[in-house]
Amino acid sequence: MKKSMWVVLTLLSMVFTAVVGTVERAAAAGPYSITGVVRDSSGVPLSGIEYSIGWPYGAPRTGSDGVFLLENQFYDYEIAVSFTDSSGLHAATSAQVTPSPDGPVEFDVTMPDAVLAVQGRVTDPDGNGVAGIIVRDNNEYWVTATTNAEGYYGLSGMSEGTHSLTADTWPSAPAFRTQTIDNVEVVSGVTTEVNFALGRYPRLDLHITAGGLPASVTATLWRDLQYDNPMGTLSADSEGNISFNVHEDGEYYVELRATAPGYASEYFPDTVNREQATRFSVSGEQVVQVNAELEAEAIISGVVLLPDGSPGSPWDVTARPVGVPDDSYDVPSPCNLPNETDPPGTFRVGCLHPSTDWVLKAVGVGVADNEYYEDSQSSLNATPIAVEEGQEVTGLVIQLDPKTPDPTFTGMSKLYFLTGTTTPGVRVYGSNFPLDPAALHINTDFWFSGINVIIEVTSIVSSREAIATVTVDPGTVGSDPLPKYFLGLTRSIGGSAECSCQLFYGDATTQVGTISGRVIDHRNKPVASSVVQVRWPDPNVQGGYSWRNFTTGPDGRWTGDGLPPRTYQVVFLGNEALAGEWWKNKSRNVDATNLTLAAGQALMNVNAQLDKRDTIEVTRATPRYQSQELSFDLRGEGLSPIAGNFRVFIDIDGYLSPLQATMVSATTLHVTGYAYVNGTFDIVTQWTAADGTTRESRC
Repeated sequence: MKKSMWVVLTLLSMVFTAVVGTVERAAAAGPYSITGVVRDSSGVPLSGIEYSIGWPYGAPRTGSDGVFLLENQFYDYEIAVSFTDSSGLHAATSAQVTPSPDGPVEFDVTMPDAVLAVQGRVTDPDGNGVAGIIVRDNNEYWVTATTNAEGYYGLSGMSEGTHSLTADTWPSAPAFRTQTIDNVEVVSGVTTEVNFALGRYPRLDLHITAGGLPASVTATLWRDLQYDNPMGTLSADSEGNISFNVHEDGEYYVELRATAPGYASEYFPDTVNREQATRFSVSGEQVVQVNAELEAEAIISGVVLLPDGSPGSPWDVTARPVGVPDDSYDVPSPCNLPNETDPPGTFRVGCLHPSTDWVLKAVGVGVADNEYYEDSQSSLNATPIAVEEGQEVTGLVIQLDPKTPDPTFTGMSKLYFLTGTTTPGVRVYGSNFPLDPAALHINTDFWFSGINVIIEVTSIVSSREAIATVTVDPGTVGSDPLPKYFLGLTRSIGGSAECSCQLFYGDATTQVGTISGRVIDHRNKPVASSVVQVRWPDPNVQGGYSWRNFTTGPDGRWTGDGLPPRTYQVVFLGNEALAGEWWKNKSRNVDATNLTLAAGQALMNVNAQLDKRDTIEVTRATPRYQSQELSFDLRGEGLSPIAGNFRVFIDIDGYLSPLQATMVSATTLHVTGYAYVNGTFDIVTQWTAADGTTRESRC
């Protein structure tokens, strides 16, 4: 269950049916209902009081008249109704009641004033109270309160000494800055007053038009390039206005994506190159005003033909700005504009901005090579097409060539490659090599222990053998040699043929083997699209292991092919619902069964039956924008067997960074720490189960 760092998370479902009451609604309550009025010790009705049967968080609240109402409570025994003031100003209380089929059970509740260690008010820059602000004690995380409608709060149960308090504005009042007050002295029997006067975040206000009218558009606010950090995406209102609250002072730029037809997306102002976008310096409480007018889109149209002259698919023609790689997502996207009246094979690529020249790429739909217009295998050699605002360039023809065979690599000659060297005459062995060496250009684009390796084919010996030049960049490992066993080849281009292959040191006689099996769940049903990882010791990489991943099919079966002879371990990674395990049925790699694969051998029946994953959810999170400090709770069934032996990590792109975790109850952990990340991450919880095995859960 991936979570964005700045998005707070799941509310647990209630076990009752309830509505916020009014006097009239309570008067009409029927059988099996419970209703009444909550008052303070002076008899004044209290609003905003949470009431529930069971878990109190996320429960309904009393209105301004203090009325509570629970309906459809089909119990035949006495139950407890709990009343909680999230502001902390009144002590929690409960009442025992037995629902009746004869009509509503009515009673009133008096909530006494809480014995407070700290009380105060949270106000905005104009002195108005701010509701919904979480005030927490940074020393004792369980001490927390939420300001009421007038901005008041109270904290109880604090130890004597110096404390640090934070008023967290997110998500209730994101326009205001979170504030921390240090050195708050708490003395037993004395109520200390601590007031927060919140400041506003700076703001970037956009007004966007298209053709002189309010534009239908979304905007993404980015940090400057040195951070490359998206700060949020918003859609324009009916007047074309978008307003960003900027939570960190700095340099920002804006990406505008038109959602109405006929206009092009851009980086402000009028560019598809984000480096040329205007930077806005935003700080303090300033408001920056930006007016933008979208450009009318340009369109490029023509026909795409398959090798036999039949029409291709108009959806498979795309456009990129000149000089931008295929795998780049740093430019506003063009769009396809098919027309039902067009002849077959007609493509229309629109939403093109006139600030640049464009190149076209046609996908061969499985029977032809991909091709750039005009007849090029590389975007660098493609014919650029200049467009003007609102222009349609017509009449282009893209004739696709027959598909080049996919190359399959099995090995390369045993050479001792050193970093910083170029070695010609390396023999690469495989199958289906094309006759033209230019059609088999292998730019590996991968990193191995910090070393970039480029393999360029210079000649073809046969369909099973080629001669290549291997260039090893200096990297960061000095003069250490490359490992002798394995290179992970991630991209091979022969014409437009692509494969994800494994290239290892061997020779023409080296025979590779396979490992296969099946994955089922706890109900004996096949597990599809689950990753199986085959790994082996490798002292040249961080962690001491290299690996290959394979995916199960619809029947749960998987096959790991192209594996050189050596000793392997297999781990079944599972998914969000199923827990992973090591073969055979082990929770740790040190207990896993090793597999020794001989040359040309096929090892079968490497199977797994995965258990249901223990449920752990993030229930509350309070990240602090200024320091990227995290504070949240974990709840779940899987925590119940913990007896103090647990660890919590944040998984950032496969790297586990430890967090601090404290046991709150048999089903709750409180976690704190820091996370200098952008985008999504996993929370990984590990613990030792009753049987002594290490268990893990992700969310």
